[in-house]
Amino acid sequence: MTSTDEHARETALLLDIGQTLWAGGLPAGISVPHDLDWGYFLDQAYRHRMMGLCRLTLFGDGGENERLRHRGLYDLWYRVTARNNAAILRETGRILAALRAAGVDVVVRKGPALLELVYQDPGTRQMSDLDLLLRPGSERKFQSVLDDLGYLPGTVSRDRKEVIPNDRQVEIAWRLHTYNLPPMHRLTGDPVQPSIMVDPARAIFLPNSGFTLPAGHLLDSAVTIDSETAGALPVLAPHHMVIDLCGHLHKESTSLRYLRRGKHQRLTQYLDVLGYLRRVSLDWDELLACCARYRLARPVYFAFVNAQRLYPEAPIPAEVVAELGRQDGLTVEYADTYAQLDLQVPLRWDQDLRTRLFTSGIEPFPATRSLV
Repeated sequence: MTSTDEHARETALLLDIGQTLWAGGLPAGISVPHDLDWGYFLDQAYRHRMMGLCRLTLFGDGGENERLRHRGLYDLWYRVTARNNAAILRETGRILAALRAAGVDVVVRKGPALLELVYQDPGTRQMSDLDLLLRPGSERKFQSVLDDLGYLPGTVSRDRKEVIPNDRQVEIAWRLHTYNLPPMHRLTGDPVQPSIMVDPARAIFLPNSGFTLPAGHLLDSAVTIDSETAGALPVLAPHHMVIDLCGHLHKESTSLRYLRRGKHQRLTQYLDVLGYLRRVSLDWDELLACCARYRLARPVYFAFVNAQRLYPEAPIPAEVVAELGRQDGLTVEYADTYAQLDLQVPLRWDQDLRTRLFTSGIEPFPATRSLV
């Protein structure tokens, strides 16, 4: 196990680089220690999906600095990410055009909206798929349109040459445990990006999460942004987008399924939230009203409290956090709990947030203690 105490300078540098996304642009200069452990820093930059942002910050001026290491790896990651993102955005435009022609109403979630609104550089945030929110009742028509575009439900084979249909057990599991349709794939023949995946959902929360926000309401409130590559993108209204981002972060930071896969060790999820808050004009009262109406304070409170722990100067009003806590009787200790959906009695981390974000080898379960 590698602790953050041993690598305080490396984690501090990574946090400083992340801060550039929401603090008003790149700083005049970021301090790079002479004896930085570049191997550890590279591992953490990759784990937290910050390779592109690190490349832009550390090497963006194109100059040479003998103190910096592994430039070629950061450049390669940046270029491949930019190339793949451009392909996904082009495909997004093609899919949306076909869905509009068929009268199928959807909203684009997360990746493309964040890339256009927050990151504004195709090489700085990786997209692995296209997340779409459907209006309930349009599932068959949606699948028909995607079929015509060459998409098939299932999983891509190891050799990336075929899409293997889901068996009946998998189909049943999707219906019982999620509001999503099974992911659909289209093979591209591209050795770098052999397939593109579309992840269609009928809700932004899992069925057993205890949270709900009607998809019809989300689609009726959607707004449109312009993408040079994808064209007009229907996206969630700002207060709904914040709830969606916080809900996704909360799910992957507290569910054992995701914890065991290391999904909670993604600083990028907090940067998505903070960067979005900086870039859009958010009506905080509207956000609070929506959380109160649909009882969604918990995931938003969790994300906001932990974002402030990482970045005390984060653009989140203290009174908003206090009101979210009041809505559901929450205290800051809630931001250290997990397994609420997996166990009858939730668990609490022994480690602080920074330690569990940047320390490899932490086991979330059962090496923990109960809240009781």
